[in-house]
Amino acid sequence: MKGTGTLEQVVGRSLHDLGTGVVTWVPGLGVTGCAEAYTAISGRPAPPSFHEEVAVGCAHGAAIAGARSAVVMKTHGLLKAANAVSDALFCGTTAALILVVVDDPAGIQSDSVIAAGPILGALELAWMRSGPETIGRDLRDLTARSEALGLPVALIIDGADASVPAAATDSVLPPPPLYRRDPARHLLVPALIRHQRAALSARLIGNDPPTPPPLPRLPEDVPARWRRAVAQYMPLFDALVVRRPSFVAGDIGISSCFGFPPYDAIDVVSYMGGAVPLALGARLAGRTDAWAVTGDFSFVAAGHLGLIAAAARNIPLRVILLANGQAETTGGQPVPSGLLDRVLAGYPDAVVPLDDPLDPNACAGALDEAGARDGLSIVVARYTPP
Repeated sequence: MKGTGTLEQVVGRSLHDLGTGVVTWVPGLGVTGCAEAYTAISGRPAPPSFHEEVAVGCAHGAAIAGARSAVVMKTHGLLKAANAVSDALFCGTTAALILVVVDDPAGIQSDSVIAAGPILGALELAWMRSGPETIGRDLRDLTARSEALGLPVALIIDGADASVPAAATDSVLPPPPLYRRDPARHLLVPALIRHQRAALSARLIGNDPPTPPPLPRLPEDVPARWRRAVAQYMPLFDALVVRRPSFVAGDIGISSCFGFPPYDAIDVVSYMGGAVPLALGARLAGRTDAWAVTGDFSFVAAGHLGLIAAAARNIPLRVILLANGQAETTGGQPVPSGLLDRVLAGYPDAVVPLDDPLDPNACAGALDEAGARDGLSIVVARYTPP
């Protein structure tokens, strides 16, 4: 045994002892104490997140980049984060990603009483229920299991046990694996999803995943209906490739095609709006040049929530925002006029305008300006809708 404390304190201490470098959380019963205990012993700032989907996306980005990560949230938050959780499972991880889910079966501090286990089962996550007697050991074993599988895993605790005395276990583990770019796994796009489904099924039962198919090539393997948009984006991605950061996160959409050869310009693609939290997590994991690439529809839908998290943590993230005024991949649904600017109004000093994104020199200048700034930078590339 490595000491005692309340269950919350042992969770925080165990995460630290296991080398967990990034912890995200949304305040709630049994959650806040775990996060505060981790912060106190690690000395690492871990401000609360405002939305569980962002918390999971951020921790997932860190885990892909090679830092052990954890998200602490209530069961209701798991429901809000389900999209990001599912994509983290299909995308996989490099280092461990642990979801610590606080159940509240007694309804102590919840708007309704629901159970986390069936939700996690439906999402196909490996999970276990833990308590004061085994919490330290369970966290250690789950961390090792997550890295063996290359998948996120979950641990459920009862919020009523938060202040119950618990015992910690020696939590030393070998260092996590090192990140390597793996587009066939990390780019969640329709062209690869059948392979990713088969690969996940194999990993869940401990088998080796199948050999990935050849990656599509740009632009010849892009559906004809997307080629106009791809051609428009090429000057900006040509400029990005020259300045290639070590980690670029993208959203599901046409821009994700630039993760394919010969560009190879995006490293991970997750849910709509997930690029910003993913890049933020990679940044927290040590990828200080991490960028996010998002579209205006995705950004308005959810990406701006990640921007709030970056601002709250005072992280000088770099974002490329492709503003064509519509949801290109789902039928051209328009972004209402002026809505994007209303969302961006909270970040007036961060915006780097790119009003002629078809001009290679203008693209290069905008990226250089964004990269040279000390704070948050958002390159807003405005395209003419078809």
